[in-house]
Amino acid sequence: MDWVAEKEAALKEIGSELLSPLTTPTLVDAADKALVGGGIFISPKAPSIPPLVAEPTFLAVDLELEIGTTRRSQIIAFEETACAALERAGGFLYRSNAGVEEGIRAVFATPEAACQGAVMVQQALYHRQWQPDTKPLLGRIGIYRGGAERLPDGYLGEAPRMAVRLMQAAQAGQVLLPRALTTTTEFPATVLGTHRLRDLSSIEELCQLNPPDVPPCTLPPRTLRLRQHNLPLEPNPLLGRATELASIRAILNSGRRLLTLTGPGGIGKTRLALQVAAELVEQYPDGVWFVPLAEVAGEDQLVTAIADAMGLVIRDSRVNFVEALAHRRALLVLDNFESVLDCAPRVAQLLRDAPGVVCLVTSQALLSLSGEWRFEVANLTPEEACQLFMERAHQANTALLLTTEDQRSIQNICERLERMPLAIELAAVRVRLFSLPEIERRLDDALNLLVTRARDVPERQRTLRGALEWSYNLLDSTERQYFLRLSIFPGSFLPDAASLVCEEADILEWLCVLEDKSLIRRESNGRWRMLSLVRQFAQEYLSCLPLEENLAQKGLISYCSGIAQNAANNLDSPREGKTFDILEADFELIRLSVDLLCKDKSEYLVPLLLNLDYFLRRRRYLREIENWCQFALKNIDECDSVSRGKLCLALFAVLKDKDVEESFELINGVIDIALLISDESLYAEALSYKGILLVREKAFDEALILYRIAMGIYERNNDNVRCVRLLNSIAQAKIRLGRFDDAEKDINDAIDIGRRIGCTRDLIVSMNSRGFLCHESGDYEGSGIVSRELVDLCLEMNDILPMIASVANYFDVKLCNSTVDIEVFLLIAKISKDIGDVANYEHVRKIILTKYLVSEDAIPVCRHQYDLKDLKGLWQLINIVADGRFLVDGDEVSN
Repeated sequence: MDWVAEKEAALKEIGSELLSPLTTPTLVDAADKALVGGGIFISPKAPSIPPLVAEPTFLAVDLELEIGTTRRSQIIAFEETACAALERAGGFLYRSNAGVEEGIRAVFATPEAACQGAVMVQQALYHRQWQPDTKPLLGRIGIYRGGAERLPDGYLGEAPRMAVRLMQAAQAGQVLLPRALTTTTEFPATVLGTHRLRDLSSIEELCQLNPPDVPPCTLPPRTLRLRQHNLPLEPNPLLGRATELASIRAILNSGRRLLTLTGPGGIGKTRLALQVAAELVEQYPDGVWFVPLAEVAGEDQLVTAIADAMGLVIRDSRVNFVEALAHRRALLVLDNFESVLDCAPRVAQLLRDAPGVVCLVTSQALLSLSGEWRFEVANLTPEEACQLFMERAHQANTALLLTTEDQRSIQNICERLERMPLAIELAAVRVRLFSLPEIERRLDDALNLLVTRARDVPERQRTLRGALEWSYNLLDSTERQYFLRLSIFPGSFLPDAASLVCEEADILEWLCVLEDKSLIRRESNGRWRMLSLVRQFAQEYLSCLPLEENLAQKGLISYCSGIAQNAANNLDSPREGKTFDILEADFELIRLSVDLLCKDKSEYLVPLLLNLDYFLRRRRYLREIENWCQFALKNIDECDSVSRGKLCLALFAVLKDKDVEESFELINGVIDIALLISDESLYAEALSYKGILLVREKAFDEALILYRIAMGIYERNNDNVRCVRLLNSIAQAKIRLGRFDDAEKDINDAIDIGRRIGCTRDLIVSMNSRGFLCHESGDYEGSGIVSRELVDLCLEMNDILPMIASVANYFDVKLCNSTVDIEVFLLIAKISKDIGDVANYEHVRKIILTKYLVSEDAIPVCRHQYDLKDLKGLWQLINIVADGRFLVDGDEVSN
């Protein structure tokens, strides 16, 4: 088969010939990702999922990996043999991943056909000619019959999952199936009795199918039967979490004896720990024991709880308890340890005196013991979250039929709930009362929506509020105060911001305390974040404490004002880009600060907006400039004349591309203000801005007169930065008049001054003018060279506006000498429109209309998606499109 050869080639790129402990869980999965970008590997013989019969039979098969001995070539041979046998038996292969978590999977129309397929697989594997130094690899096979939902890449439902669970319980060479299915096959079967599977929720009466001409398996299945444990029977199997399970098993198998699973309430710590314990039960001859501690108080009760879980009779909790465990090899799952953190030293003593005992702890706070390993339980993946929601929704309403639109609603619900398991389960059961769009709308009040009346659920987990209340009550007064104040942040934040909000100089220590208690999270970029549902809970408390809320808001506004002032102080300096990046990262905080100041009509709004002006312009927050400046001009009475004039100039930067008449009115008003208060600097800037409008109206001579007046003021005040910019504006006007020599002299003067003052941004403006001069004077080669250099400068400065203008010029020049796909100009036009560059948008549309001979009403729609914040990715996309290709889900495809 061609796909086998492809997979073998992919495997050769991954690692050594022998599997190692580090590569075992992911080796074949990595090969699949190399082939299909991380998706499910599907045999070309089964290009689409066929319709289901009423009750199909599912079969899952995999091999027994042996660390250090199983070779890649064996995996390929196993896969090829098993898949071929299943297809010959009439099975439909929908997954082919030997050596990974869920193995090869197929569906059959009848149980008889599935049993026939299992027999053919084992016979083919047993009689295959393996390499001389290897033994035959027999399959672990599970068979189960039942309904399922057909998906584009497989099947969803209890039956396909049960086939996988039976496969995972099988030994090498063993075929497991429910006893009820043995009546449908002629092959001999051995009754194995009732078994509880390791998913903790399934109890099945199992049989072992015995294929003819294959030695029967004599080992018992890998189930919880005959194992020492007290693991509770769970109502539902664990969905997903394969990566977390593998990681936790690897840590415990490496000899670590104290591992704490941390995370906020509702993240799924307990269920994950129970599943790990079930999967490791064979490794602990003295059992795995679940010890719930939510209702425990004090050291003596902790010891009693452990002893009761293990069935031990302890006379003296401090002496006989240690003696009873000293020679045992057991795994203790200590659940909800945050309620007995003061007893952590007792756990340390237990681990010292009982070297065979391993503790897997779930807690919202670390035990802070030597040798403790931490595993922070993350939110579900998007796929796992949607699967969990659908499972619980079907459980709550079996008549529920999901449409494509419903799938989008489920994705939105899960994302808004930040893929937290408890929140998703509580939301899913509401399908009994509400439609999915209604649930989505009600998530603004998630804490009141997310409740359940289930009587077998602990009280604190019947509502999301209850789970978070449990965490909050474990905090001391200072921790509570800082936790509530930090909820003012709508997104991520830096420690400096937290310090001002909490009025605490040594805030980093307290952030670590709250992180240890799973109430905030540290991100890889040094920022911190509170989950939105946790924040919603904290905000409820904070709103009941007006003084605390007010102090938190003042701290936030103070921080945002500070970083805006810092950015304004570093305009046109080498640090400008870095200060702008800080503003970009904190823009959610800035937006909230502006909203708070607007709500109070505070005079502090004006200086904040003026300090943000150039950042907002250069990062193309045009809507914010327009809305915020208009609000300040209409509502802030304390705004002085100079500030009012500067706000009008900021507003002009947006309106000049939207409404010429209103822009003239606005700029003439600024000129009047400047003359009234005799502010020379404001007057010169207003004249420069008016000149821009006159150039657009083709009144070049009038514009040059205003430019000369403004230049005299700038030169008199030694304002070199504005001199550079005005020289470029003068050059642009002269180019349009055809005065190329004069324009070149002005551009050279601008470049000389820009280099002398060391401002890269001014050099970009001057280079842009030079490129325009070359293009208009007919030097297309020079224009192309300048435009390409300018793109690199703009990428360095992260400045999108001149970059897109340069890109347009670069490809316009390229079009003179070679073919350029029209798609690139459609893309540049769309980007120009998105960033508010009307002039460049019209310029590019003119190229499309004249050089591609497209009529106005027949211009194609641009199909490409992009991120305006990622300029390097944008430049890469433009080049891909220019070569006649386009991107589909990140992959290049010929146009």
